[in-house]
Parts: sequence; structure tokens; C-alpha cells
Amino acid sequence: MNKNPKARTLSNRQMLFLSKEISANKLALSLATIGARKGKSQISKSVPPDLFTHFARNSFEQSAAWFYNQYAREALKACSDPDKAEFVFRYYYCAKYASIVIGWFTKQNKGMTPLWLFEPALYLIALERTHLEMVLSVTKSQINTYANSGWTKPIRVGDFAQLPSPSAEWFFNPPGGIKVWQTRFEAWHKAAQESFRYWVGTWCRDSITLHPALAKAAFLGALTNKIALPFGFTNELIQHLQKAHKDSLKMFFNNVAEPKDVFRGDPALDCWLIEIWPLVTKCKWNCAKISELARKRFDQKKKGGALDYQGIVARCEKLQLKLHPLLQKGGRPPKAASRKVSDKFELMAIWIASVGMVQNKWLEGQTGFVEF
Repeated sequence: MNKNPKARTLSNRQMLFLSKEISANKLALSLATIGARKGKSQISKSVPPDLFTHFARNSFEQSAAWFYNQYAREALKACSDPDKAEFVFRYYYCAKYASIVIGWFTKQNKGMTPLWLFEPALYLIALERTHLEMVLSVTKSQINTYANSGWTKPIRVGDFAQLPSPSAEWFFNPPGGIKVWQTRFEAWHKAAQESFRYWVGTWCRDSITLHPALAKAAFLGALTNKIALPFGFTNELIQHLQKAHKDSLKMFFNNVAEPKDVFRGDPALDCWLIEIWPLVTKCKWNCAKISELARKRFDQKKKGGALDYQGIVARCEKLQLKLHPLLQKGGRPPKAASRKVSDKFELMAIWIASVGMVQNKWLEGQTGFVEF
């Protein structure tokens, strides 16, 4: 997608703010994603929209709120509707903040995105896919315009690079209203989270086989195996682990040293299935359609029968990806693998690159939205 022409690098003051104010329980290692998410905050309708902290549901959103209170107080002041201000803050500005954080830490680590940035990455990925769905939902003709953006209808996956980039204008005036896109964002966020956890489980056995508290410690340890946490992060994490379970700290350091490998399934295909599921449910695709799209996305010679109808049925059952009962017995896909894909949402499914396919690069998203 086109890069945002207004994108800019962080100033020295902003860098200093990030280095001092982002801590482990405010950023990637918060329990907002690893554990239970808190419900929607109860805010008064009289709360000024620039007081972002009142909108935050978890510690990552609190970190984003503090950042925007420091550097972008004017961004939402003009919005007189608190519900819309909360929507734009959570589903656009939190993801925008995530792109800044990911870009900053990736640069600090010589181009390698740390896996412990998974929580902000989930916001970024959900933003990209929600926005792309927005764009496709109003793509009705060959030439299209909306929210100060203009684009041509994509006819192949490569055309997605020319579609509009995510912008605040789209989220201040989303097609169909904010409730529709709240639901869609959360669906994309949940799918990305489940995919990431599944992928980590393919190379960290302890994160999927142990008591929840120990599994969580193993999960966090595995994420820091390749790239260590910055100075100051580890102390807060250790304090939390010591409270969670008497053996949590040992499990954490065991997996920091060397996660126990347990390769299972096909991470690239499995994670792709998990991540496209919001489209599967939206478009009411059956396993025949999913198999057809999988054969477009992957090399069938390398995957063998895994992409066939029965192979996809088996993968979905193993991953507990459930179709509506009326769709479970859909017809088999046509044998002609060269059938042209014309549906815009089918193209989007083929465009999606799962974490099992691109690994660390997945955390940077696919649209060039991250600021390096």
C-alpha cells in the first residue's frame, strides 16, 4: 500500500520519552494480551476527547494514551462525539503508536523486530486488515474515491500495494458506522493473537503443555530467546513471574536459554487459516472455497494433499476452526487450479501473509505503515 506521505521520524524528545516511559507492564509484556482482557471502560459522556487515558482498556492502550497526551493532544480535540473519539483512539491511534514503537525497537535491533513486541503488533495487523476491508467494502467500480483517497479496483494481489494506506480520515468517517468496524477490528485482532500463540507453540512446547501460569512464563521466555529485553524491562517481568507461580521464574529462564522444539503441523498453512478466518465467516466460505484459495496462496507441489479438500477439512478440525453447519458440506472445488480469482475478498485472503510464513517480519505488518 502507499506509504503515508505525512509519516515522519521521531524527534529526540520523543525518543527520550519512549526510552524512559515505556516499561514492561505498559508495553509488550502486559497481561492485556497474555491474560484476560479488561472490559470496555465506563467513561462519562462529558469527558473531553483529548483525555485519552479514559479510553484505555489495558496497559498498552494506557501507554498509547500517555504518548498522545504528550505529543498529539490536538488530534482528537475537534471530535465532539466521545464514542467516535474512543473508536478513533483505540482502532487507529493505538495502532499508529504501535507502528512507532515497532519501528523504533526494530531500528535499535539492527532491523530485527523483537518477538516481545507482539502486543503492539496485534494492533498494527488488526488496523491494516480492518482498513483494507474498509477499502474493499466501498470498492464498487473501476475508479473509486472515499475519505480523500482515490484508487482503482484491484484485479490481482499485486494491486493491493496501490490501495490507500490507513489514515485517521477513514476512521473518523468509517463506511457503515463505527459499530461495524469495532467488531471487525476485534475479529482481526483475535485471529492474529491466536495465530501468534499457535506459532510460538510450534517451537516452544512448554507454552502449550504446562499449567497456565508456567505456560505463560515459558511463552515470555521463548519470546526473549533471540533478542533480549531492553535494560529495565526484565526487573518488572521478574516481579510479576515471582507472584504468578513458584516455578514461573525457572520456566522463564529455561526458555530464554533454549525453548523446547515441538514442530507439529504446517505453521505457514495453519497460521494462514487462523488469520483468514474473519473473512471466512464474513463471506460464508465453505471448505471447498478455502481449499481453492489455499491452492492459490501456496505451492501445491510442496504442500501435497494438505491443500486438497480433505486436507483442509482435517486442518480446520485440528485447529478448531468451525464453519456454520450449513457450510460444512459444501461441494468440492473445481480441479482447474488456474481459475482466475476475481472476488476482492478472495484476493485479500490470498494477500494475507501469516506469522508462520514470514515469522519476525510479520510484526511489521504488510503495508509499510511502520515508521523506521
